[in-house]
Amino acid sequence: MLSQKAKIRLGYGVAILLLGISYGLIFYNGVQLNRQSGGISHSLLRINKIQELVRSVTEAETSVRGYIIMNTDSTLELFYLSRQQLPGSIGELRSLLAEDKLKGIELDSLRYYITQRMGQLEFSIHAYRDAGMKLTPALIAMRPEVYRLNQQIRNISDEMIKEENIELDKKTFQYSESYRYAMNITLASLVIAILAIIFSRINYMRENKARSMADERARAYEKELEGNIQKLENINIELKELRANEKFAATGRVARTIAHEVRNPLTNISLANEQLKETEIYDPESNLLIEMISRNTIRINQLVSDLLNATRFIQLDMSRVDIREILEDSLAMANDRLSLRDVKLVRDYSPEDCFVMADSQKVKVAFLNIILNAIEAMEGKKGVLTLTTRKQDDKCQVTISDNGMGMDEETLLSLFEPFFTKKPKGNGMGLTNTQNIILNHKGRIFVKSEPGKGTDFIVYLDLAGS
Repeated sequence: MLSQKAKIRLGYGVAILLLGISYGLIFYNGVQLNRQSGGISHSLLRINKIQELVRSVTEAETSVRGYIIMNTDSTLELFYLSRQQLPGSIGELRSLLAEDKLKGIELDSLRYYITQRMGQLEFSIHAYRDAGMKLTPALIAMRPEVYRLNQQIRNISDEMIKEENIELDKKTFQYSESYRYAMNITLASLVIAILAIIFSRINYMRENKARSMADERARAYEKELEGNIQKLENINIELKELRANEKFAATGRVARTIAHEVRNPLTNISLANEQLKETEIYDPESNLLIEMISRNTIRINQLVSDLLNATRFIQLDMSRVDIREILEDSLAMANDRLSLRDVKLVRDYSPEDCFVMADSQKVKVAFLNIILNAIEAMEGKKGVLTLTTRKQDDKCQVTISDNGMGMDEETLLSLFEPFFTKKPKGNGMGLTNTQNIILNHKGRIFVKSEPGKGTDFIVYLDLAGS
């Protein structure tokens, strides 16, 4: 026969075990929800790309019809634009369908008929011009073939979209089931906690010590339950941060491997080149080639050094500093660019002091890189750069916003990768170095952007103690 104290311990032990299992299931289900959400997004993207292909053909056909009606070359701009964009759109769709061979075959058929239709349209343009801007019997006789090709394009695209919608429905159903499962687990956790509280109240009447233990555990359960929903909401953010950190660490490992594997043969090349310089070579062409080797050896070595510096953990000279001072110093360093581009500057600093523990010089460089990118993204004399600081719990939030061209999803995914740049003269290391500095400060950096709607860089740093 178990004693009252043993029953209390056993009851609480079972409750804690069940709660632990339920929380583990919630976390696992959150991961599944995130994966299923990615699958839904992938299906929607494929549907959009199929529709985009069909729309390009339709726009090209409309453009040619407009040309025949209006006899104006400007109406053919949409045709030439569609013809130029079609190979890229087909390539993107093929990449999205890479894992499905049957859909790849369907795409080949769709590409074939689209190519035939575009060829017909181009033939119609030349035939119409050769006929003195008049419809010829040959052009009119093409109508049945035009109808057949258009019907083939519609049939194949409709079938592909139908198949994608079926998969999308399955994925959406699975997502709904996973979400319902998560809610059921949460409800079960609540029931378990309530049962634990009831159990503690019953034992409270029998034994004062048991009641105290039950009250303490009940309070712990209540706190866990209060944070449970918040954990579910934040799980996607945490997973993104984890992926970003893993990606950064992997980039660092790759960088070190590249540095080791490249610099050894590079050193041999440099030594051999120096030996060649010391030989008596009077051939101007040979001397030119030797100098070319020297310049490119130095350039490769510098690229490797830049990659290492942007991905290694750096030594920090930490001090307590006001975040506004760092921002103002960064603005001062970018003052020439701001004046040259006639950018309007808006400061929206928190009325509360925001002191952080940071290496001020390195954080200045991080903010300067973001500010320079923002300036270059904005149109001259219309740019507005906004700097905002706010306190959030134990963090200092810094937001650097611009009203520039914005970025698409593909650019956002590659933004912090080494050597990724869309600037003609950029080396693609500025934002990689910025991310490295923020992560070394145990901070976080996020980017929000949409094409044509500007960009927000959001940085979180730990507040310093008083």
